[in-house]
This record gives sequence, structure tokens and C-alpha cells, in this order.
Amino acid sequence: MSRWRLVAAGDLCNARVSQRQPFDEDLVALVRSADVSMANLEAPIANSEEPSIKSGPSLNLTAEQATVLVGAGFRVFGLANNHVFDQGLGGLSSTLAFLRSAAIHTVRRYRPPALCSGAPGGPQDR
Repeated sequence: MSRWRLVAAGDLCNARVSQRQPFDEDLVALVRSADVSMANLEAPIANSEEPSIKSGPSLNLTAEQATVLVGAGFRVFGLANNHVFDQGLGGLSSTLAFLRSAAIHTVRRYRPPALCSGAPGGPQDR
């Protein structure tokens, strides 16, 4: 039996923090040492804000803020949360594009047909 190391974290969001290095060096070393490292990305990544109408705060990360989070070494981000549409479908699209360009995998349930035509769960499966 082979062994592997998993590091899992909860919500990551530095939307209201302007730290260049928000993580302790020991935490970054632990995350980077894992075979699989994952966390929940608690805000969409959109350089221009177009908040959805909703109750509660509408979160948003710029690409610069998201780059800081990616720099911690997480390789998988969960997107199935209450803030994924805070910047509408455009915010989700830009989030997926940013994470794809950074070679970050995502875990999500909603696959909008406009973004992922032919994907399982799309209109062809209904």
C-alpha cells in the first residue's frame, strides 16, 4: 500500500487584507510538502467588480490577491460555496480562467452551460 499526504484547509479569502505574505512560512512548507493540498476559495477572482444582488457581503479577489493565495502552494480549490457567484457568471468565468492558468484544479458542482458546453450536468443531461 502506498502512502500519500493530504493537507486540507477551510476558507481562503484575502479580499480585505493587503498582506503580501499572509501565511506563516511553516504553513507554506507544510502545504507544499503535500501530495494533495486543497482549500475552499471563498471569493471569486475578478479584476473588475460587478457584484450580484444578494443579501450579505459580495466578495471579490483581484488577480494580484489570488496570486498570493496560489503562492501558498494549494493545488486544488473548492468553489462550491455561498460566494462563488458574488460577481455573477463573469466572476465565475474569470475565476476558472485564472485557476486554469495557474494549473490549479477545482472542485465544484455547478457547471454553467455557457462556460462548459458538453460538460456533464449541462442541458444535454436534463
